Order: sequence, then structure tokens, then C-alpha cells
Amino acid sequence: MDSILTYLTRKRGQTFTTKLDEQVKAEQEYWRYVLQRVMAVVCLLAECGLAFRGDDETFGSPNNGNFLGLLKLI
Repeated sequence: MDSILTYLTRKRGQTFTTKLDEQVKAEQEYWRYVLQRVMAVVCLLAECGLAFRGDDETFGSPNNGNFLGLLKLI
């Protein structure tokens, strides 16, 4: 049964490497969007002339600054 399923999967052109390639592309796209959001926050803070860091640099703290606060918001 497993051999038949493997054969039919490969016959349609979907090999294991194509599935792995799809996963890699999805992961790359996810991190590309994360980088775009981080760059948008950096550009916004730079255009407004605001400070990036605050009193406490831990994520989730109320005094963590503009950069981490905006990333948390996104």
C-alpha cells in the first residue's frame, strides 16, 4: 500500500523534494514579511526622529521603548 501511494505521488510530479521546497519557500516568505515589518518600524521611527530604546529593554515591559513597543503592536 505504501509503495502504491509513493508511486502515485511521484507519478503526479510531487516528490518529497518538491514538498520540502514548498516548505522552504513558505518559511522564506514568512521571514521576508517579518523583515519588511521590522524595516517599516525602523523607517517610521527614523522619519519621526524618535528614540528606539526605552528604560527597560525586555519584550513585554511597559517601559521598553518605541521600537519594541511598535513590534509588539504589530
